[in-house]
Amino acid sequence: MAKQYKIKDVGLFRTEFAFAQFKRWPTVEEQKMVYEGVTRNFEGFVTIRTLDIGADKVLSYLDFPKEENPLLGLRAIRFSMEYLDLFRDQIRAMLLSISDGHNLRILLPLITNVWEIETARSLIEQIGREIGIKASDIPQIGIMMEVPAAYYQLDDYKDLIDFISVGTNDLIQYLLAVDRNSNVVGHLYSGFHPSVIRMLHDILLKTTSLGKEISVCGELAGTPTGALGLISLGYRQLSVSPSDAPVIRYLCRGIDEDLIGRIRSNILIEKKESEIKRYLFDVVESIDESLLEVQ
Repeated sequence: MAKQYKIKDVGLFRTEFAFAQFKRWPTVEEQKMVYEGVTRNFEGFVTIRTLDIGADKVLSYLDFPKEENPLLGLRAIRFSMEYLDLFRDQIRAMLLSISDGHNLRILLPLITNVWEIETARSLIEQIGREIGIKASDIPQIGIMMEVPAAYYQLDDYKDLIDFISVGTNDLIQYLLAVDRNSNVVGHLYSGFHPSVIRMLHDILLKTTSLGKEISVCGELAGTPTGALGLISLGYRQLSVSPSDAPVIRYLCRGIDEDLIGRIRSNILIEKKESEIKRYLFDVVESIDESLLEVQ
């Protein structure tokens, strides 16, 4: 499907989905084949996220501890740091899958501490040396901005990372203290909440000032209103499902710089989630009508 829509880059390859296809923990060779299969099929960068399991994403063959609040428990990078042997296997498989002209990047999820990045980078560099990869050929390393606390340490991370990917699903959840899967309070989860819009704006400004590349992944980027809001804030790399790509591209063709500036000014001062969402919906509707008129 990605080739059908002329997609050249993979903004986020979720390794937990690949691991779920196995009935046991995949070997290094099996993992290597998965990563090779992805990188060979795309011309641009393939960003591979290290295992993000825990909370609502589990693997049947792993015995996870029972926790009262798994969303705040052992998951993502915390799992990798707890089970370093498994993390080493995954990193080794990624590095072994690299070939000449490689296009693989490594993304670390749910970062909240400097030592997590230091540990991961140290292991990546160590394993690289073990298998004969020159330091200059080590893949770019990035982090997911999913926990608000990470924003306040971006200065501390700058020399350890190459890029940042904003994971809106968890960022919204933790910023608003809302379990997005809850049947009781799930309706309070919204990517158009004024605090979310303003934090996304601040993250972009801070990351840009540090000279780091930034992108967005998550459900927000795959909706016309969400994509419009992100573009107006200044984001230019949106990771979306292949099926959503044509709509988002179509939308982007109808936006000029003056409109982007007006949208940004309006959504940054609005006080209510409902008003931001309604405003963006109206703009999407007007863009859609103008494009239809041109065609």
